[in-house]
Amino acid sequence: PVLFSRHSPGAVIKEMSRFMLVFNEIGVLKENPDGSKTPVPPTIAESRAVKLNPIERRAIEEMHERGLAEVTQVYDLMDRRSVPTTKYVGVAKTVTNLMGALFHHVERLNREVMYLTSFRLSFDEAKRRGLSDEEAFAVAVDQAVNDTYTALGNFTAQNRPRILRQPTGRVFGQFKMFPAFVTTYFIRNAYRMMAGMDKETRKEAAIQLFGTLTMSFALAGYVGIPGISFA
Repeated sequence: PVLFSRHSPGAVIKEMSRFMLVFNEIGVLKENPDGSKTPVPPTIAESRAVKLNPIERRAIEEMHERGLAEVTQVYDLMDRRSVPTTKYVGVAKTVTNLMGALFHHVERLNREVMYLTSFRLSFDEAKRRGLSDEEAFAVAVDQAVNDTYTALGNFTAQNRPRILRQPTGRVFGQFKMFPAFVTTYFIRNAYRMMAGMDKETRKEAAIQLFGTLTMSFALAGYVGIPGISFA
């Protein structure tokens, strides 16, 4: 729904369907300087498509530098900080990785797919507007970061409420960042949809709000709709 609200739905579906080509879009082997290959958790950074595209390689580097994909809900529990997946090695780190692998890597891969989909769409749109490669790159990266945080949340330490940054707050609020993100996502879009803003803003908010509710219903039934238990 977030991508639908900001890009052409047809283009979104077409672009995201490319990720069904798993062995091309999601690499599982890292090439070493000596020519050998090392298994790594599935990542777009090691995909064939990205390696053959210098602009997308730069985009993935930007993603790593900003910690966009690595900073998941469980990253601080696993002491991952902002270390890229392909560099997260060592015995202790391997044990930690195994303990949280299913949680962290599924979410990380979702964020990577979201980021690169948005980047590709935004870059193409910027080029059609006549921007140079550098200008289009900057615009696309910023839009991809915005789309990813909007759709999947920003779990960096800087984005935590102050009360949850203190030791006591971190303990009692350890698992409350995702509920806080979802709650504010719905409230913000409901407000933007009715707050007298311009037509485009209201349309974007409506697509995000009702699109997310529809997907929740489609995947989990009515019990999956946020607020249904309260109602």
